Amino acid sequence: MLGLQRHDLAHLEDMFSEDEVKAVIDDLAADKAPGPDGFIGIFFKKSWSVIKGDIMAALNYFYQQHDQQFHHLNKAHMVLLPKKENACSLGDFRPISLTHSIAKLFSKILAARLSLVLDELISRA
Repeated sequence: MLGLQRHDLAHLEDMFSEDEVKAVIDDLAADKAPGPDGFIGIFFKKSWSVIKGDIMAALNYFYQQHDQQFHHLNKAHMVLLPKKENACSLGDFRPISLTHSIAKLFSKILAARLSLVLDELISRA
């Protein structure tokens, strides 16, 4: 036995609340590169009152472990952005990965939940 303290992490598996999803959306960068679905943060912020039902339904669909659909969350488009004008060699480009908005929201919500207990789980040393 390592003698490590036990932690109750059951709250990490709670259903997503509208408040925590809205908090993550409020924290999204407004104008980062869109994913394959074409949506950026400002879209979610400005249209939240209209799309919140659909967003909550999509997030809770994955929450309910419809794991046959998880492969959709893991798809991304790799894009090379030029670092300078007249970029011509591979080193002149910076690769970025464009993921779907729902995947971003899903991971950011889980990360936000985990961040609340991370100091208790991992030593700063």
